[in-house]
Amino acid sequence: MFRDARRRGWIIQAAILLTILLVAALLVSTTFGNLRTRGIPIGFDFLGTPSNIIISESILVHEPGDSHYRAIAVGIANTLFVSALVIVLSSVLGLVVGLARLSSNPLVAGTSRVWVELARNFPPIVILIFLYSLWWKVFPAVESAWVLAPGVYLSMRGVNLPSLSLGLVPVGVAMIFAGVLLWVLRARAVRSTGLSAAAWTSTALGLIAAGAWIADPQFSVEQPM
Repeated sequence: MFRDARRRGWIIQAAILLTILLVAALLVSTTFGNLRTRGIPIGFDFLGTPSNIIISESILVHEPGDSHYRAIAVGIANTLFVSALVIVLSSVLGLVVGLARLSSNPLVAGTSRVWVELARNFPPIVILIFLYSLWWKVFPAVESAWVLAPGVYLSMRGVNLPSLSLGLVPVGVAMIFAGVLLWVLRARAVRSTGLSAAAWTSTALGLIAAGAWIADPQFSVEQPM
């Protein structure tokens, strides 16, 4: 049996896999036993308890008293938002730099080539550590933030802008949406119903105007602290 190279290979792989599974089972059993000995609970019950985590910047609203479920959801939302933002900005930057390398201007082409060579030969983690260290050295603390414009502050925590809140009544928003949709499809509505275009246009504009009145938009601006 061991003279057959194929069978010998299967036996060796099976033995290695069995050894890995036994070691993993031993580690899991030892870990659970130590946790039970020290009275540390095992499971996911903690996900429903208050997280007591402060997330200063988030897409979703989060308070320290919210559950761990909520904190995880906020973290995932932040990750997806930052990823989408980085994908868009990096794509635009890559397109601009790529077109600049094809420029007939020696200064533009040379500058873009230097940028490409630097970005290509330095690991991203090194660039991130450098920028992070430089950021904290150059920009001031929150208490001494630079005022770029009324309500716009720049500090080591980034740029703080005034936030705009808009309150709308859902029924009014639905009417506005219906009016805009009717305006776009008014030519098809004329062919289908035989009514004049002026009638459908007036109906669409009336829906939009009534929806704007019912929506009762309320704007509020919150200045950063």
